[in-house]
Amino acid sequence: MNNYNLPPLLQTIEELHQEWNTNVILTCFIEDKLVGSVRGTINKDGICSISKLIVDPEQQNKGIGKALMAAIEKEFAHCTKYTLFTGSDTPNTFYLYCKLGYKETDRQTNNGITMIYMEKENNPLL
Repeated sequence: MNNYNLPPLLQTIEELHQEWNTNVILTCFIEDKLVGSVRGTINKDGICSISKLIVDPEQQNKGIGKALMAAIEKEFAHCTKYTLFTGSDTPNTFYLYCKLGYKETDRQTNNGITMIYMEKENNPLL
């Protein structure tokens, strides 16, 4: 996105530690190199928030993002709904989420960045 003012890039060490303590963080390695990651957490209403799906640009379009999403959804298979957001400047990520069944629910622009909010219903009893 060529924007270095995104919240994940501005996190403090303390914020990262707190996130580590409150989120499930899944990673993907090829040999000894970290090539992907995704995070998820569930709130008291049973809604899973998925965040920070990342894939090394050299490893994109190889199924890593799709596999990480499947894994985080499996980790929270008991939730009622999955929610996430992505930037409008990342159309490949938006396309991936649409292919995985996520529907756009809102768009918000702040500081010149448009975020697309998406969700997917889950029926944990099926």
